[in-house]
Amino acid sequence: MKAIIFARVSTQEQEEGYSIPAQIKRMCDYAQKKLLPVDKVIKITESSSQEVRTKFNELISYIKSSHETFCLITDTVDRLQRSFRETPILDDLRKKGKIEMHFLRENLILNKNTNRSMLTFWDMSVLLASSYVRNIGDNVYRSMAYCAKEGKCMYKHPFGYKKDYSLDPHHSILVKKVFDLYGTGTYSFEQIVKLLSHEYKFTKRGIQTILRNEFYMGKVKFSDGRYEHNYPKIISKNKFDKIQTILKKRCKSHRSRDIYGNITTPGEVPKGQTSIF
Repeated sequence: MKAIIFARVSTQEQEEGYSIPAQIKRMCDYAQKKLLPVDKVIKITESSSQEVRTKFNELISYIKSSHETFCLITDTVDRLQRSFRETPILDDLRKKGKIEMHFLRENLILNKNTNRSMLTFWDMSVLLASSYVRNIGDNVYRSMAYCAKEGKCMYKHPFGYKKDYSLDPHHSILVKKVFDLYGTGTYSFEQIVKLLSHEYKFTKRGIQTILRNEFYMGKVKFSDGRYEHNYPKIISKNKFDKIQTILKKRCKSHRSRDIYGNITTPGEVPKGQTSIF
């Protein structure tokens, strides 16, 4: 039987003892002690609670496509899974004799002959890992809510700002130009994209996203609330409100036809007109 070493961290910044090199060393020492030749070492930086686990799925495909039985070695149950989503897949491979699972810290070995009490212990370990993830999620939510109320933002900085939410000298001016141009009521999204193409490669969707982002006028949105943030503003609230009024007017004509019979779309000026007014 060959061994597959599975090492995973959720982020690059992990607590000491759970780093990728530390996990691999423990598992390789274990495989050597058990006289198991290592076939593959899987190193993953991803959350095991996310919907799509690309590397994990690749591992499963590799095991299924092989005619061999593998010893899947991992540090703890929660390094392999933090929800019951993968349990049916792993259990099916176990029942078919395709894998043996070795969890070092739990001192747990699962194969096709494992009794029910050990399988129940596995289930309980997954349940505890899943509960841990939910608690982390609750703590993160509370932390983000507190920061929002204090005028701080924990989201990725929007276009026009640096990572520390200070103004980007060049991009913040472009944001202001987008608002100024659209605020005239003369330009469509596509026309603004063309006008600013020599300065930045915007898309129509990108222009619309900028125009609807309240952050630029001093608001940070969290859950159902909107809070004043402590960062520099690019436009005034009055200008932002004016833009939203123009956007709503143009959205109402989404499926209407112009005098030439053409269907207009949000943010587009009907053919033959120079202004929406």
